[in-house]
Amino acid sequence: MHNQYIPTWVSAVEDGKPYLYSTRLIGDIRQYKSSNYLSFRINYDLFFEPFLSLSEDKYDVVVTARDGGLIFSTSDLPEEELTPFLANMSDTQYLKLTSSIPETGWNICYYKTYTSIHSAVNAITRGTYAFGWIILLFLGVMVLIISVSIVTPIENLTEKIDEVRSGDMNDLSVSLVSERHDEIGTLFHTFSRMMGEINHYIMVNLKHELEKKNYQQKILYAQINPHFLYNSLSLINSRAILSGQNDISEMVILLSTFYRTALNKGKDITTLGNELMNIQAYVKIQLFSYSESIDVVYNIETSLSSTPFPNFILQPLVENALDHGLKNSLKKDKKLTVTVKKEEYMTMDFISIWIEDNGCGMEKDAVDQLFSMQTSGYGMKNVNDRLRLLYGDNYMLTIDSEPDRGTTAFVRIPVGGCEL
Repeated sequence: MHNQYIPTWVSAVEDGKPYLYSTRLIGDIRQYKSSNYLSFRINYDLFFEPFLSLSEDKYDVVVTARDGGLIFSTSDLPEEELTPFLANMSDTQYLKLTSSIPETGWNICYYKTYTSIHSAVNAITRGTYAFGWIILLFLGVMVLIISVSIVTPIENLTEKIDEVRSGDMNDLSVSLVSERHDEIGTLFHTFSRMMGEINHYIMVNLKHELEKKNYQQKILYAQINPHFLYNSLSLINSRAILSGQNDISEMVILLSTFYRTALNKGKDITTLGNELMNIQAYVKIQLFSYSESIDVVYNIETSLSSTPFPNFILQPLVENALDHGLKNSLKKDKKLTVTVKKEEYMTMDFISIWIEDNGCGMEKDAVDQLFSMQTSGYGMKNVNDRLRLLYGDNYMLTIDSEPDRGTTAFVRIPVGGCEL
């Protein structure tokens, strides 16, 4: 090891157990009278255990040192026969992958026979064909069911629509009888009622009724889209769980929670618990994309969870703290704190919320611009305008910030100031 400043890796057997040693010289022997070495002993079996589960089929992995010495092997061949075997391996019989690790000087060789690869591929191909036939059979049955239960009633409805379109425009009343209680039955009854209403109002205000119908259609699309999103996220989550992709599953669940609490079924008022759930999901989603660690602390009175609260008020504040306060900060101990508690002021009960970060901070002029018309304000102006609209000019968003010290956003609303 003399004059070896680069770690040298050696495998050895000690008390009947294999161990792996990494040793290097520390310090400059020209400045010190004695030589000092740093040596790590690593559990051999635990260190190379991942190599034992690379594939379910037959394979072998060989790890050799810089000098050609054997470090690890799953092969049954003796060490003296292994090196010539790897050197003379025929490409027509084996798949061979090699890689080197400069830090350790190791060479890693992974190889398996083409016979085992072909067997695995053939098994997958047979399974794919079988699954494809099952899918085709299933699709055929589904097409038949759809034709009988959906297409036929729709065709009947289409015939009625054609009769209305080609009939006397002075009488648009249509009677469609259906005993179904599903969406098709609802469509029949809705169409009959709609035609009766059009017949009643068309002579009074045709333009007004047509605009109203277009508006109702837009509302219907707005209601469908969130359900499609939730169903799609649920499907992705199921597939991620089946594939063992826990990170993807967690991200999908967080994203579903965020949109569910953000959309709030189109309502402006939610509960404080849902609003806090929304920002917690948002924070976790953002932390997935951050390379640095951020300490997030929640100081919340759980008894306030069911309190009515304006929807999507806190998320812009948290987004501003993460993206414009902490993300651009050079501090190592980045911290985001969300505090929610009940306070009494002037014989009234209030909910006070602080969102604090120890990030970059801002000058006073920059804080003032957050509420001006000349800047988007990262959502701050929108939050402030909503609070004033709901509770009056005495309830506004307050921003306290200092450069290099961080930013605190403060919101206070009266308990019982809004109803679900």
